Amino acid sequence: MNEHDGWMKEALGVTVDRAQDETDDSEGPPTSMRLPEPGEKPAAVKPKSPDKPKVISFNEREEESNKGTGVIRGDPRAFKNEVLNAMRHLSDRALIRADGYTLEVLNACLDFQKYARPKIQEIKEAKEKAGELAGALLNGVLGVAAGMGVGKIAAKLGEKLGEELAKQISEKLADGLKEQLVGQVKSMNKGSDDLEEAVDTIAQGFRFYASAVKKSVEEKVGSFASDMEAKVTKGLSNAETAVVTSFIDMNDEAMDALLERSFGIPGMGRSREMHVKIYRDMIKEFEKIHLRALSALDHDEVGKSRAFSEAFGVADREAGKLSEKMRQEETAHRK
Repeated sequence: MNEHDGWMKEALGVTVDRAQDETDDSEGPPTSMRLPEPGEKPAAVKPKSPDKPKVISFNEREEESNKGTGVIRGDPRAFKNEVLNAMRHLSDRALIRADGYTLEVLNACLDFQKYARPKIQEIKEAKEKAGELAGALLNGVLGVAAGMGVGKIAAKLGEKLGEELAKQISEKLADGLKEQLVGQVKSMNKGSDDLEEAVDTIAQGFRFYASAVKKSVEEKVGSFASDMEAKVTKGLSNAETAVVTSFIDMNDEAMDALLERSFGIPGMGRSREMHVKIYRDMIKEFEKIHLRALSALDHDEVGKSRAFSEAFGVADREAGKLSEKMRQEETAHRK
């Protein structure tokens, strides 16, 4: 071997040693550079197993028991965001539904005012008293509210915390109307001949009721939602978690159904039904007095005794007209 061959061998030896060192530092066996012969299948390469994801959990014991399983139980930050979104959704829908309900109830009274005003003069001529008319209208409205079971819902959210919240709201819906209307009627002069005052007094009671319901829903639901948003960062109790998670991932329709079922806040359909029923029963009570007054003016004793039963027919016809008008408006709105 001459000097040149020795130098080449030495250089090649260094190159081979370096290649071997690099191969030793790499992961897995070296890859063969030999090309397969014609018809020969290439050797299968065993894939490397991926790393198992880290288990994230609020519960340390649960996290420990699930290590090595490769299952993600929950991301605290994602859960917090879900709770925040759910609480804001709850507050928004509760206010929207409360506004919708009180608007329908108030409109029932306004529709009645339009109906009654042209006929009030005839009642005045018969010397009917404002206190009697207001009392009759009050009884009609409260009869509808009791029959519809407004707000008196047995809340079943699974935990005492949620049930207490639902109870506070449902009681305001159910009892608030009675409180406001009775208070307004008591403030009247019972011997007054001002029949317009009787109708306006009832309408004012409806306005106060609408304001009280919206305020109650905003305060109670808003306070609950804010508390849960604050607590989710520090950690929710089991009771709070059970209530909060029941609101997660709900669309508007599902949230509205829950608000009606568990909080007694009527949905759109039931609110419109209340509108028609309140309007019907206010007309019924009004027409008992109106038809009696007309008969008295005509000195028709038989007509006076018939006024009670005839009032039902008038109320049903007027309620039917209103219901059809609302149906047509809804159909036009959808187009």
